[in-house]
Amino acid sequence: MLIGEGILRILGLPHINLLKMNTIVESERGKFTTYDPTLGWKGKENAVDVFRWIDCTCHVKQNRYGFRGREIPHERSEKKRLLVLGDSYTWGFGVDENKIFTALLDQKGEWEVLNLGVSGYGTDQELLLWQIQGKKWKPDVVLLMVNLWTDLWDNISSQRYGYEKPFFILDRTGKLVLSNVPVPRKKAPQSKFHVNESEVTPFWVRLLGYSHLAATLVNTGTKFSSIRNFLEKKNIIPARQGGFEWEARMYTSPRDEEMKNSWSVTTALILRLAREVNAEGGKLIVAVAPGPAQVYPEIWIQTLGKRPNLDPTYPDRFLYSWCRDNGISFIDLLNPLREAANSNPHLYFPVNLHWTAAGHAVVAEVLAREIPKIIK
Repeated sequence: MLIGEGILRILGLPHINLLKMNTIVESERGKFTTYDPTLGWKGKENAVDVFRWIDCTCHVKQNRYGFRGREIPHERSEKKRLLVLGDSYTWGFGVDENKIFTALLDQKGEWEVLNLGVSGYGTDQELLLWQIQGKKWKPDVVLLMVNLWTDLWDNISSQRYGYEKPFFILDRTGKLVLSNVPVPRKKAPQSKFHVNESEVTPFWVRLLGYSHLAATLVNTGTKFSSIRNFLEKKNIIPARQGGFEWEARMYTSPRDEEMKNSWSVTTALILRLAREVNAEGGKLIVAVAPGPAQVYPEIWIQTLGKRPNLDPTYPDRFLYSWCRDNGISFIDLLNPLREAANSNPHLYFPVNLHWTAAGHAVVAEVLAREIPKIIK
């Protein structure tokens, strides 16, 4: 055991440690963003700090432009350039710099990869970010990472996560009209708070989490559903969360009026972005970051039950069909993540629901394979 502990300490802790939960929770927006009159909030420039949430601890380094990832000047080099727009999934919630899918793509050396992900952004803010900053890099390809289970609500809201934000409405002619700009400057929500220790794993379990051997054994054991269920029931590891009941509206067809409006605004934003990227000499590719309930069948049942009128693939299939009809390239991430989930229960953090390092690795592999097929 001592030899095993020593070897694993040299190799480092697993990227996700189910035994060691944090009792201090921070807001990534409160810590790594600042007010902006057009965007609502934007990334802080040259921010370097540790970020903690209940089930993750990571190091964050933002460059002089306010984004994570390698600092790339606006001036073009000989390499092809990929720019990625997105929210907290793209920003890399919970993972270190070199484990984010954009960093993994950049490390291959074939492209210059810019990560313009900002936590909490909707497609509306991503469009504005492209107009203000993104197009200055003159990318060959823009990848829009859509997170439907938040974007559909973000894109019709003037306030999200306690922050004021811009949003667009569609006028009678179907034209996008920007609203709530300049964004009202209000006091930001609390950025740091303590979690009741009874809400996380017991102290002796978190103490055991300092053992690399124990953490590795637990991670390995949870690949078996019977062991995982036992550990979750005994509160030794946190139970995997699937999402929220209100998500059911996203998986239902026909849609209610609010969802119809939200989809109309969202697709109009994507089409506007595609045209603007094309006008700058680039090409837009759309991908969807699916939630854990879509990827893991057992989490789907846990969250939404067995309802025949709900389809976990519906929003992704709809957006793919819409993109195809409008001449916009689309990369499927749902099926590859589902396939990877058959052998890896750790593609998502159990509580914050973002991709772990393993999830980012799957996404990077898919993008590295599919983007060259589109850009011939």
